[in-house]
Amino acid sequence: MSKKINHTELVLAAKQTEHEDSISTTPSHLSLDSDTETALGNLERRFPGGVRNKVLARKLAWTVMLERSRREAHSYRYRLMTGAAMSGMLFDSDENLPEASLLDIEERTGSMTDVDRARAAVYSGKGISAELGHVDQLGDWDAGHVLDDAVRRLPESKVLADAGFVFGETYIKKDTAQVTYEFYITDGGLKVKRKRAAADIITERGTMYDLVKSSVFFIDEHELQQSDVRSLRSVKRMLKDDSLSDKERKKRDAVFSEAGAAIVEPFIVEKDQRNRSTAVLAATSLYFALVRHQ
Repeated sequence: MSKKINHTELVLAAKQTEHEDSISTTPSHLSLDSDTETALGNLERRFPGGVRNKVLARKLAWTVMLERSRREAHSYRYRLMTGAAMSGMLFDSDENLPEASLLDIEERTGSMTDVDRARAAVYSGKGISAELGHVDQLGDWDAGHVLDDAVRRLPESKVLADAGFVFGETYIKKDTAQVTYEFYITDGGLKVKRKRAAADIITERGTMYDLVKSSVFFIDEHELQQSDVRSLRSVKRMLKDDSLSDKERKKRDAVFSEAGAAIVEPFIVEKDQRNRSTAVLAATSLYFALVRHQ
């Protein structure tokens, strides 16, 4: 697949243009078929002739389709919170979408009125989050590297420095970054979302940003080791109950953290694991900036 960074606002803008030009957008089932074909190609390269490759490719495509819908819904909500039109520096960008996205976020949040900020506080708890870019991996672990590299270069950006961005702590080493896991079940199967702190930023006008990497993985339960199956049973028990007390929520988070560290983390740390098993498959990778409410 193409290892190119994309951005949801650019995707939505393209859809809007197609609609205005009376060109029918691609039906979702055709997009699903295309993603399935891409995922199958990725799986065949890593696991030639795998008996479950076709099944897993379809499940990966479903996972990506759902994440794409979530990204688009969040983009609409972000524009509603900031009172911004679908325009800005992002659309004048070249290849450096994460850099352009940060400049765009700073411009949008900087022009918000008190009414905008009050509305944003209703829609979001911690702050306003905005996408910096994403890559739909569809089983290709290496596809996300181009996005990782672009974000790692942000502290060296003269453009951002001139705009008043000051990078505080950056979490290049995974063992120093805060990591959280969230498991969820859909019709396509079991997924896990892993969030990892990437950097802390403050701007000259006092805006505070948390840069976070959000990765979604599909769990192939047929390939899990017995110890991981036991961890997953605990996860599924927690997923059955939506109404949790604060104490129960903390227990759930601890169960998710333990299961994520046991099941997902080995595939991130030990790269040869990715060639040995389909137990964990990379679906999407995304970075976002959280602008904390002041």
